[in-house]
Amino acid sequence: MDEKERIEADFAFLAEDDRIRAVVLFGSGAKDQTDERSDLDICVVAPEVRDTDEMWQVLREIYGTIDVVGKRYDIWLFEELPLHMKAQVVENHKVVFCRDLPALYEYFYFHRKMWEGQKHRQELNKEELMEILDRI
Repeated sequence: MDEKERIEADFAFLAEDDRIRAVVLFGSGAKDQTDERSDLDICVVAPEVRDTDEMWQVLREIYGTIDVVGKRYDIWLFEELPLHMKAQVVENHKVVFCRDLPALYEYFYFHRKMWEGQKHRQELNKEELMEILDRI
């Protein structure tokens, strides 16, 4: 069983949970840049999960079903990520499981547009950086 099949098998139980829209691999695992020390960043996309109790319930189900430490999974809930990390997931991911691919990409599109509106506020050009350093 290759890595992709193992991840799919581990997270297959989430297909039964209507609150979960998708599970995606992101980070170095999605770029095929892992080594023996790498963890695998797994993002659970669950827009229907609205409150903290439900989020904890989803995480408890995952941690209760999968040996995330032994398998070196790092589990993230998309809705809880800061915008810059959401942008990383949207831009570079591999789908592990998805209930409705067009709906997932429509949902990601909204977050991509939000990031495009904020991105310039997160990045400094050389002149801005020099101005800040001159004030120090």
